[in-house]
Amino acid sequence: GRDGSMDRLLAFQELVIARDWRGLAEFLGPLDESRRSELLQKLPSSIGRELYLEGLGASRRHEFDQARRLLESAIEVSPTDAYFLDDAIYFRARAEHRIGAQMDAIALYQELIASFPESPYVSDSARFLTELKNREDASGAE
Repeated sequence: GRDGSMDRLLAFQELVIARDWRGLAEFLGPLDESRRSELLQKLPSSIGRELYLEGLGASRRHEFDQARRLLESAIEVSPTDAYFLDDAIYFRARAEHRIGAQMDAIALYQELIASFPESPYVSDSARFLTELKNREDASGAE
């Protein structure tokens, strides 16, 4: 009941204060989308950038599940931070792509191309999008 949500809020705040981004990603993982949004929207947008950098690091270490959660959180915390938003969407799309979540990857590549036509990631996104759609057509034809 009420106590459980209070405990969750305290646990969430402790992870943020400790800057334990990996712990935060794991904490947020099992929560439903509206609960996760509610918590993340309490954070200052500067934390979005930290989550983004941590997600980027996870992606470079090929920890795609971790990267995906961190980048999703970064986008949710700072949905208007133009500084890193196209990067966060692109690297989240790559993480989804690498773990086989093809529909999510397709949606994110499309979002990046539509929302950030000037982004340096557009040409790669278009290439990956074509690749995924071709694979989808091939498997749908069987």
